[in-house]
Amino acid sequence: MNRKKEQQFSKKIATIREKLYRLAYCYVKNEHQALDIVSEAAYKGYIAFGKKDSIAYFDSWMSRIVINTAIDYIRRNKRFTYIEDHTQEFIV
Repeated sequence: MNRKKEQQFSKKIATIREKLYRLAYCYVKNEHQALDIVSEAAYKGYIAFGKKDSIAYFDSWMSRIVINTAIDYIRRNKRFTYIEDHTQEFIV
């Protein structure tokens, strides 16, 4: 990617990074995981941005990348919690 495109991407990401963080946090409810998701999404966006001529709706486009990255993260780190139900019904 040329220097001009790198600068464009950096400027655009800097303006929406808080929004992207809040979006990721809504999905994972953890500060550190949200930061990891935003970093990974920014990397994915950077790679894709270099291949495109222009992206008209950058904010929406990056938001979608963050959402998809968060969903992938949740799927990879799925934890199962089994809750036993100890309630008993008595019929009198």
